[in-house]
Amino acid sequence: MKQKKIYSPVWALILGMGMIGGACSSDELAGRGQEEVRLQPHFYAGTPRTRSIVNGTSSAGGADKINTVALFVTRKDNHVAYPGVTASGKLNGYSLFTKQSDDSWTGNPEVKLANIEARMYAYSPSDGTVTPATNADTHTIPVSIPADQTFAGGTSGSEGNGWECSGTDYLYGTTSQEIGTTSDITANNTSYEPSVYLHHALAQVVFKLQTVSGRPVDNTYDFVKKITLTATGDYFRTGESGTMLLKDGTLDALTAGKALTFAPSVAASAVKCGDGANPKVVAYGLVAPMTTAPAASSIHLTILLGKPAAEDGERELTVTIPAPVQWTKGKRYIYTLNLSNRAVTVDATTTITEWTPQEDSGDMKPDGF
Repeated sequence: MKQKKIYSPVWALILGMGMIGGACSSDELAGRGQEEVRLQPHFYAGTPRTRSIVNGTSSAGGADKINTVALFVTRKDNHVAYPGVTASGKLNGYSLFTKQSDDSWTGNPEVKLANIEARMYAYSPSDGTVTPATNADTHTIPVSIPADQTFAGGTSGSEGNGWECSGTDYLYGTTSQEIGTTSDITANNTSYEPSVYLHHALAQVVFKLQTVSGRPVDNTYDFVKKITLTATGDYFRTGESGTMLLKDGTLDALTAGKALTFAPSVAASAVKCGDGANPKVVAYGLVAPMTTAPAASSIHLTILLGKPAAEDGERELTVTIPAPVQWTKGKRYIYTLNLSNRAVTVDATTTITEWTPQEDSGDMKPDGF
């Protein structure tokens, strides 16, 4: 499988509205003589049911691309569903936007803006069910973050594709491009071109492995079958009943724990250690941000090595991460491990990066253009 890159936690949406005439579609807006505008966004951001790390958009969806993004549209003043945004069988205010082959996006139902200020919440996966707040902007969707995760390994010991995993990549929208900052998405029929950016609510962890100088790779037993992180404190947050705050991606109602595991989804696809100064990505996954910084030497890493599809000759090696860092949303944390004959060590510095920016182009096309 061709290797794909993991891109930025930020994708721009340019929200453009084609002008249309006529009376408003709801009783609340009718009779005011206000000209409506139709919301027609263009998203840069797998289908919502694909368990993968989101790397962009595609009209076909699938793999690491999404072709749908949801908007929950409310009135800014009292936080109730925006008038006229009503989909059959769905919460009032919910609109599903789908990418078309010409790179435009269509909403179902249409979002028509009048002079009432709208507050919009963009999120993915788009099939998340919104729990609206009462008289507040604290609307949420459910999230599930597994403590034991799997990822796509490689073939013949090679690295996997780098994006396919059993964790769900939850995205939230703001008008700020900077990771970790937020600002409200608002619009009406005279100010109708806000820029919206989708950000990752989770962090990504990546583990690379190489042999130490002078130690050749064992082509039979140097395959990584599992990596386990254990902590002396409750730094890891997981669970099936969590929530994500739509306005800023804050995760809540998760269970604090002390262990996380990452393993290839198929034992035979375990990745072989890299040699010398050529570390290979041997495991990766998605994790919840930490609420507190971990204490020094409080997190340990155990690596299980052996034959890809057999238990004979398996061995476990454990190392203490010397200076563990606090995971924050939208960041990528790369741990480089070094394998000798009898031990594994971890580099003293964890590499922290933003995810490589998505290369995409094309302006939004409002209806009628």
